[in-house]
Amino acid sequence: MKKVFLPVVLLCLATTMFAQKGNIAKAKTKAFNVEAPDPQGAKTLIEDALVHPETANLAKTWFEAGVIFNKIQQDETEKQRMGLAFDNNLRETCLLKVLPCFEKAYAMDQMPNEKGKVKPKYTKKIKYELLNLYRNYSIELAANEAFNNKNFEAAANIFDVYINIPLFPVLSEENLLERDTNYTFYKYNAGIAHYQAGTDEHIAKAIQYFQELTESNYNDKDAVYQILLNLYLNSANDTANYVKNLEIAAQKFPTNNYYIEQLVDYYVQKKENEKAIVYLEQAIKNNPNNEHNYFLLGRVKEEMGALDEAESLYDKTIEMKPDHIYAYIFKGNIIYNKAVDIDNKANEIKDNKEYQKAKAEANALLEQSLPFYEKALELKPDDYENIRWLRSIYYRLDKKDKYNEMEQRLKELGF
Repeated sequence: MKKVFLPVVLLCLATTMFAQKGNIAKAKTKAFNVEAPDPQGAKTLIEDALVHPETANLAKTWFEAGVIFNKIQQDETEKQRMGLAFDNNLRETCLLKVLPCFEKAYAMDQMPNEKGKVKPKYTKKIKYELLNLYRNYSIELAANEAFNNKNFEAAANIFDVYINIPLFPVLSEENLLERDTNYTFYKYNAGIAHYQAGTDEHIAKAIQYFQELTESNYNDKDAVYQILLNLYLNSANDTANYVKNLEIAAQKFPTNNYYIEQLVDYYVQKKENEKAIVYLEQAIKNNPNNEHNYFLLGRVKEEMGALDEAESLYDKTIEMKPDHIYAYIFKGNIIYNKAVDIDNKANEIKDNKEYQKAKAEANALLEQSLPFYEKALELKPDDYENIRWLRSIYYRLDKKDKYNEMEQRLKELGF
């Protein structure tokens, strides 16, 4: 029988492959060694195997890498739970590698063999590993640690691991999203972390999460909408989606004046007062005992020039809430402006009798406005603008003592 000699090149390749496969086994031994674990050594060996051409294209390599990274991060988390020193950077690095490794292993495991058949070898094991990761709170501890250290990017990326595990194909039969009451809570925290991270990419992710939460079973949708609106308006500069979600929120939370006020402010600035009125009238219908909605409607009516209606709405506000300072001020303003208008026109009258008559009418209105400003001053003694209004009225009415009193108040306030 003749001896068979392998070509030197093939022999070297075989030796290299066996060496790399041996390194995978060594990495696993270092990670799982109870007596003397060597997580850094395990990490280095398995990372080399992931990029080596002889092992980088094997499902086994990526599966074992996922297992090893998962073991390392779990061990560091266990140290934290026991109050021992732990390597948080190592934990974060390994935790963020677990899911990508299992995704790669799963994709390779679904590839048909030489006979065209798919015979998964690692799929069930991947499922077990991911379920264990999902349920053992290590993600939460790692994310909270990163967040408390103000490493918001790391916190966001770690929370993403939790968000993405139930979406993994092999876990679809588990219906984790239907049974997990914590999922939306983690998604909320993930959104906050992305928001704090602040880059365009993270802001986009935060918007995605909060937008999804509006259609979820999360128990505080009010908070979700307020953050989402802030993101659209101040971070993404997306006015269209801001207004769209603002209108939805106003319908979902008719008793929350925040959304009504923002809508009204937006439509008033856009000179679309009719739309503002529609929302305010709906808000009053939904909650007729909320005096502030009457006040806001009064402001819009005043903006449109319907002064009599505005006054009536301010009166209604005061009737419902006698200490509503701004209802007094804006009611006083309407009367004051009427007086100023008459006074200005009086200056154009040449007939002295008619001039004196107009002046008297203007002064009568100024007197009529006084109680509203004075009540507002009683409610808020340091309101600079209100004191200025009163000073002006007292001057016009030649009430010198009151005028001097307002002058003194302004000096005491530093004006």
